[in-house]
Amino acid sequence: MLFLILKAIASVLAAWYGVYATVTDFHEKRDGIERLSKAGKQGISFLVMVSLFGICVDVWKEWHEHENEAAGQESTKQTAAKLENVLLEARRAGDPIEQDFKLTFGFRVDGDQSIVRHYIHRVAKSTEHDFHFDEFSAKFPVANIKSEASLSELAHFDGIDINFYKGAVDTSSGGLFSLHFDCSGHKKLDIVRPGINGQRTIYIECEVDTTGMPTKDFQSYRDMDGSNVFIQVSTKEGKQKEDPDAAKNDFNISFKAPEGEELKDFDFEPSIGRLLSKKRRLCELSDPNRISCGESPGLNILACYSAKVKCD
Repeated sequence: MLFLILKAIASVLAAWYGVYATVTDFHEKRDGIERLSKAGKQGISFLVMVSLFGICVDVWKEWHEHENEAAGQESTKQTAAKLENVLLEARRAGDPIEQDFKLTFGFRVDGDQSIVRHYIHRVAKSTEHDFHFDEFSAKFPVANIKSEASLSELAHFDGIDINFYKGAVDTSSGGLFSLHFDCSGHKKLDIVRPGINGQRTIYIECEVDTTGMPTKDFQSYRDMDGSNVFIQVSTKEGKQKEDPDAAKNDFNISFKAPEGEELKDFDFEPSIGRLLSKKRRLCELSDPNRISCGESPGLNILACYSAKVKCD
């Protein structure tokens, strides 16, 4: 409204001067020469000022409208953001994390490695068809057979700790949500040969239940989806299954590590990692990357991984 009033004033002044200039002669003669009088000069100056005033009003109007439009857009963005947060909180409240989870986690070991081959040969010599063993089977890797010591250490992992982070994994601090699984007595081992001439592969898996209490930052599966996790796999110090009868079996002797071969770390990688709730909500621990581990007194840390969580 103010812009219209100012623009009207400028227009009225310009129109008034136009009429006044029409009926008034702003010239005078000096020394026989007709010149613009002082009033004429003042009139022209007045007309220029009125015109500039009108232009300034137009510029001010455009600027003010632009400011109002920008403020309106910002207000719309803020309203949309608030609405999105409300909807997000509503979805979180409608999809709460359960307290009971079933973890399936395991490793894949390439059977072509020399240390692993000794174990496969031992088992194959006494087994024709069934290459599926539980943790209490005599055919599970044992520590006091030299060629199986490293594999036995991996196969007898006990604890799996999973810490959840909304940002990058920070091993120096605890996660915003944590789950602990005790795999003692819950492990299976499969020796699989993909084809007639294919190399055998060992799969060691644990399937176990646990309970985890939701936290302020992790109350919904929507919080878990897209989060990052730190996974620590460990055994209790000094715990490896030893078979007191293993050394008495003649067939073990020929499968010990060759003379001069050192027992060293062998290659293994996660084969599966998933969390399943009682309501059948599935979260996959995908894209695991091995990272360095910190120290945990009383535990023998076997491996640590960072991974991404993807929930259905």
